[in-house]
Amino acid sequence: MYACVSAFINVCISKTNGGMMALHVACLYGAQSCLEVVVDLMSSSQVKSVDDFGRSALHAAAICGYVFFCVFTFSHLSTGALVP
Repeated sequence: MYACVSAFINVCISKTNGGMMALHVACLYGAQSCLEVVVDLMSSSQVKSVDDFGRSALHAAAICGYVFFCVFTFSHLSTGALVP
């Protein structure tokens, strides 16, 4: 079971060819439960990471019109919960 969890975490924090992480994808597709899980697994620098075009997950959420994702991500960053 631990290998499965470790593999899941590695997928969540790895970047794709375009530089996106699981958080970017969750924000692009409106996957709220994924967003909540992935944010808990990532460091603050990973949450703030940008893709190869300089877009953060917050940008992805805003572009797609997912207001909840914008509020959720921004609230975690502004409260210091994800800030080192």
